[in-house]
Amino acid sequence: MQNCEHKFEETARDPRFRFFGNVQIAGEIPPSSDSTSSTGTLVPNLSPSPLAAQITLSSLQPHYDAIILTYGASLDRDLSIPGESTLQNVLSARSFVNWYNGHPYHSSLLSPLIDLSKIEHVTIIGQGNVALDVARLLLKPVDELRETDLPEYALAELARSRVKCVEVVGRRGPLQLACTTKELREMMALPGVGFEIDPELLRVAQEDVEKNPGMAQARMRKRALGLLHSGSKTPLAGADKSWSLEFLKSPTALLPSTPTSSSSILDELISPRQVGAVEFEINELVAPRLGDMDPGALQARGTGRRIVQETDLVMKSVGYRSIGLPSLPFDKKKGIVLNDGGRVVSEKGETARSLLLPSANLANS
Repeated sequence: MQNCEHKFEETARDPRFRFFGNVQIAGEIPPSSDSTSSTGTLVPNLSPSPLAAQITLSSLQPHYDAIILTYGASLDRDLSIPGESTLQNVLSARSFVNWYNGHPYHSSLLSPLIDLSKIEHVTIIGQGNVALDVARLLLKPVDELRETDLPEYALAELARSRVKCVEVVGRRGPLQLACTTKELREMMALPGVGFEIDPELLRVAQEDVEKNPGMAQARMRKRALGLLHSGSKTPLAGADKSWSLEFLKSPTALLPSTPTSSSSILDELISPRQVGAVEFEINELVAPRLGDMDPGALQARGTGRRIVQETDLVMKSVGYRSIGLPSLPFDKKKGIVLNDGGRVVSEKGETARSLLLPSANLANS
């Protein structure tokens, strides 16, 4: 973080640099042919700030040779499966991270997002660093968290937690694990927390690394597999809590919990059902292209075989997607700005003057 601060300070001291804060980009719908007005209609930003100045892209373009759009990805990718939007205790990892970091949109006025005193088993979909951050916070002793700058409301809720088991589920295998060795090392060091993994899948992954020393990021992958093989400092048999990495599983549906015998039809209508299980399809790994033998690049393909695993809480951590700025050509399905090699284009493929993106590899950014 300090390195980031130093870089920002270095840039800000450059005499060519100017910063305009508290400004949001709005859009403008041009007047229609039958309109009596010669001016367009201002369209606010999709996440407007009541205090920010609204400026249109069209008003900026005449004053700059290039405008680079680097406004990030502020929405979650959906699982697009039944039960995702209708059941309680289904959250995005982003909203949970915002909650325990004191984000203004997820402040104590909105907490608790969940009642951790009633949750023992958590399923996290996704195996990146954010997924492991969430798992670590749920399993770490609350007394150690008090030494951090977590908000008081988050500490109070975490102190009530009854979470005993966290499953971190991914669609591919150990060799394609998305998290870093640093995150894995911190998870393995959690006091009183055991770790579980399929030993056969781990053995096959380690053999693949040994047989393919020239594969992409072979050294990093080998270190990660070594950490997984060593496991947690706390043996699983004597652990108070546990976490596991589950592989080759893609969620196909979120299932409701079984209603209690005392539940009435009115109860069901007033209070939405909570998630009670996840249905997974078992995957197999295949090469993305014929002849591509890099084990690290293998992709998941469903086998049609399905299993159901019970849970009390589901966290989605499968990446983010951008939102379209008003008047900006945008592919809603992919969640990216329409572009050709990083240069913004219209829906007809025409180049938008002066509008650029920082990377041509937008689908993965």
